[in-house]
Amino acid sequence: MSSQLSSFIITCLGRLAVLILLIRSSDALPFSRLKKSKPWKPSAHELSHLEANGRMVSSKTMTSILELNTAAKFSTIDEGYVGFTLSFLTGEVAHWSNTSILFIDLKSPQLRTLVKRLSPAILRVGGGWEYKVVMNVNGSECETQGTPPEFCLTMGRWHEILEFANDTQIDVVWGLGAQRRANGLSQLDFDNIRDFLAYTSTMPDELKGRILGFELGNELDDADFVRTSSAVAPQVLARDYLFLAQILELFFPGRHCPPSSGVSCSRPLLVGPAQHPNVDFARRFLGACGWVLDAFTFHSYVGYGGDAALSSKLVNQAFLEASWEQAAPTVEVAFSLAPEAAVWAGETSSAWSSGRCGVTDRWWSMLWYANTLGRFARGGVSRFAYHSLNGGCYALVNKTSLQPHPNYWLAVAFHDLMGTGVLDLRVLEGLEEGEAGGSKNLMVYAHTSKRFFDNTTHGATLLLINIDPAVTREVQLTEDPHLLLPRREYLLQPGSLGLDSNVVLLNGVELMFRGGNLSCLVDLGRWNFP
Repeated sequence: MSSQLSSFIITCLGRLAVLILLIRSSDALPFSRLKKSKPWKPSAHELSHLEANGRMVSSKTMTSILELNTAAKFSTIDEGYVGFTLSFLTGEVAHWSNTSILFIDLKSPQLRTLVKRLSPAILRVGGGWEYKVVMNVNGSECETQGTPPEFCLTMGRWHEILEFANDTQIDVVWGLGAQRRANGLSQLDFDNIRDFLAYTSTMPDELKGRILGFELGNELDDADFVRTSSAVAPQVLARDYLFLAQILELFFPGRHCPPSSGVSCSRPLLVGPAQHPNVDFARRFLGACGWVLDAFTFHSYVGYGGDAALSSKLVNQAFLEASWEQAAPTVEVAFSLAPEAAVWAGETSSAWSSGRCGVTDRWWSMLWYANTLGRFARGGVSRFAYHSLNGGCYALVNKTSLQPHPNYWLAVAFHDLMGTGVLDLRVLEGLEEGEAGGSKNLMVYAHTSKRFFDNTTHGATLLLINIDPAVTREVQLTEDPHLLLPRREYLLQPGSLGLDSNVVLLNGVELMFRGGNLSCLVDLGRWNFP
């Protein structure tokens, strides 16, 4: 019996289109070579919108032929794969005023709505000036050490943070400063950390249960961007982690198990070392303590916020691929030397030095974010903490108005539609005006479906990213009755300002956060029936 065939056109609007397809699939579907057929056309509404904004600039059509295997998985991500960070940075650093976890309004209904929408996300708290933070466990530590209020964590605020996490159903990874030492070769002073963990262990279960793990230190493999931290030798930091593991065992004597086990544990995970992609440091650190880690964390930045050419780089395929190329060698070391530990991207964005306003908080950066979420998942990274929720020029939401930037909506789309199983989807070949075009300027990823139309999970979700402003992308997929129909399509495009836009259109409808209510993204999918 011959199979029917179908293809789709992704029309690039302002150099970027992201298409997410939910398709039904057989549990044992073999590889399927895809062939040409009559394409799907944009609706009249979409055409009028595109033409009105002068974005129908495609001069040629490229046909890309894909291959999908749903029978085997590359890897598996955690349910809370899409996460974010908060820090202790203050207004002394540009674009970070009123963003510190110690002072933001955690009771804000708007903030709670935005965060809860991404649950069960990971909230990684740390980075920046975490080494300045003193935990005021006994009420006297901050005064004794001359710690200013902006870096003093009171136990009342600690309760508020965990109550916020409990209400929004997110998991907290808390960063403990690791620089109270004489120099990079001396042992850490653990007194304040020990008292803090002892206090935390006595908190109500519903609060301390929101603590997924503790992380020790931030980017200690090198001085950080504010040039106020110093590097710590990997073997010294490893000894600190071994000691911290003993403290956690003392105060949280419950069963110990890694994230990959899928078992709920009462002991917080040991997470770290929050390092740059530094193979030599990772090898020395993990060789000395890898067996006690529950999750290995690394940070990844490819672009620089001060780069005036950053926007043009964000629509360059080589730049988009550079994030994984930078991280992959360190990830491989973690897999080899800490095989029982999960691997997490503990802090990452498209550009360091707080990003670039008007670029990393607009559609320009959404291309990088979509590709990096897909590529890191394919590479075995099981959690991804975007930097940051509210600070810098790359925030997911505006720190004052709390209005979402484009990357927030992409986080919601990935969270809602991409399941935990990472599948094998690749571009076999392409036809460009009769010639092979391959995968140039097209990135493709596939996961098991998080949900399907009848609330089953027997499907695959395809994430397709087109970055060529001069090409109408025709993507061909096999229309097996058990695979492609019915399907639901989610086409994300920018508003009238193109990549300078802060507006996200989903199938032509603007996604909004008004009156404390978020657009229901899932319901806006476009149906395609037999």
